[in-house]
Amino acid sequence: MATNRIIQRLNAGEDTSSNKRQVETFLVENPAGSGAPLTIAKGSVLAFDFSVTADSDKFLYLTAADTGTATSKCAVGVAASSYTIAEGVTAKVEVVIAGSAEVLVATGTAAGDTLVAGASAGVASKYLNTDVLPVFAQLVAANSSGSPALRLANIYPQF
Repeated sequence: MATNRIIQRLNAGEDTSSNKRQVETFLVENPAGSGAPLTIAKGSVLAFDFSVTADSDKFLYLTAADTGTATSKCAVGVAASSYTIAEGVTAKVEVVIAGSAEVLVATGTAAGDTLVAGASAGVASKYLNTDVLPVFAQLVAANSSGSPALRLANIYPQF
């Protein structure tokens, strides 16, 4: 699971212009009896799933970050790609935990805003001075589209 971010590339204008992006693999479960496939959109904000039974698995499984759910409030990163997970299946999911990535952000955000897990599952929102959850990213491009949308952000490592 562990990778490092020591080497920096200076290839201006290329997708690999900097090696500060860190992607790790975690597990996401769509439990049997859920009734439908589980879809994780690219850029969805993910959190550790503290609702899993085994303590050893609480930092292995992820779920959509959501401030309304006590067991998945603190964002650790964003989905690197889109995933559809069949009912009763546990899948490996690549998650950007540091560096540049597209993040699903709420409307009404501006470039430079810091982001936290939002009230809508998987959607980041602007940090407010009343928030008690940790900031996990800084937005590079605004979202004034009227609905959640993918925008470039810098993800801060949480661990």
